[in-house]
Amino acid sequence: MTKDLNACHVVEEGRTYMTCKGRLSYALSLIDGSKNDSGELRYQGTLMCPPGSDFSVLKKAMAPIVLEKLKGNKDQTKKFVEARFLDPMNPPGGGQPAEDIFEGWIMLRMTSKFRPDFVHPNGRVMSVDEARNELYSGRWARFTCNPYWFDVGKNKGITLGLQNVQLLDHDTMLGGGKPSGEGQFGAVDGIDEKPVADGTGHDGEDDLDELFN
Repeated sequence: MTKDLNACHVVEEGRTYMTCKGRLSYALSLIDGSKNDSGELRYQGTLMCPPGSDFSVLKKAMAPIVLEKLKGNKDQTKKFVEARFLDPMNPPGGGQPAEDIFEGWIMLRMTSKFRPDFVHPNGRVMSVDEARNELYSGRWARFTCNPYWFDVGKNKGITLGLQNVQLLDHDTMLGGGKPSGEGQFGAVDGIDEKPVADGTGHDGEDDLDELFN
């Protein structure tokens, strides 16, 4: 039986958690990755989850990790955990706000050193070529992830490590993706669609047969 897609849940206690379903943003970063400030390739997943999504299981998994690092300070722990659940209309670092339809949604970001597996809704793993055809910003998906503490220079906190991605329902493509040609071009009257063989106005295979007999 499929668990509630609008709630995070445990995959492997203490290690792996499933996110709620959400809509992908910057989808190509999941396949192609990008280099960080140190020149290391990272694969980033960005998922925007609708109002009413239940993150309680994931937050409760993150909290003990932070509590240990902050020597039991509960108020600071809550701030550190909540900081990972972002407002897509006001992303950190001065990033581009999401479209207005995402007002009130929650955005999750997570990264990995390794390209994630991509899985069909039926659980079958895709090839990378398949994923390139199936993956786009705006499609519904969910991630598996593991929470961990990072401490690099002046930056420290709790974060989420990306593991794998399951693609779910299709939806409107976001971010000005390539539209279909059929949707852009209508029929043009007065143009003969018969094939032209040699550019001189002769058409069809019969002319070619006659030419080479």
